[in-house]
Amino acid sequence: MSKTIAKRKTGEPPASTIGRWWRREYRFIEELLLFASVALIIAGIAITNISPATSYRYWLAVMGLFAVAGLVLGGMRSRQNGDSIMHVALDQLVHWGATLGAVLAVFSMLKAGRLTYEATGLVILLLLGLAMFLDGYYRVGWRFALLGVLVIALALAAAYLSAYLWPILIIGAIVWPLSIMFEIYLTHQKDKKDRP
Repeated sequence: MSKTIAKRKTGEPPASTIGRWWRREYRFIEELLLFASVALIIAGIAITNISPATSYRYWLAVMGLFAVAGLVLGGMRSRQNGDSIMHVALDQLVHWGATLGAVLAVFSMLKAGRLTYEATGLVILLLLGLAMFLDGYYRVGWRFALLGVLVIALALAAAYLSAYLWPILIIGAIVWPLSIMFEIYLTHQKDKKDRP
């Protein structure tokens, strides 16, 4: 007899899909890291607009923080899937190390006078968005990949629109709850599939 049926016979109602989704191991940490990533990107856009000449230090620090976030999220995902933590750590090290190398190459082109400060900021945003998308798609999860797509859209909007921050914030405010609802839906579908 399944646990769900046993709970129903004892009069205790089964847990809701939203409750199971939220109680999933490490959910709070995952949501906090994703929200912090969005906040860091928005702050980076503001810093780049105010002081493009010194924003590279911020982006290097943010890249390190995203590497740590990717390592934590990838480690949590590997623990849930039963994968090796060392394998995930090596993947993350190679992935974010290569991204750091590309960012340093862009900054060397800036120092050589081949790129402007504005172009450098856009290229770094594109690199960061691509790195986040690939990390999310292959290791961390689809929501981190979606965040990478949002960063790429932000870079494109910054290149073509004069007032780009508000549309991106509005899109982000819509996409975030939709992604949570979709994650809840996926949890519900998995629960339905697991029931006898």
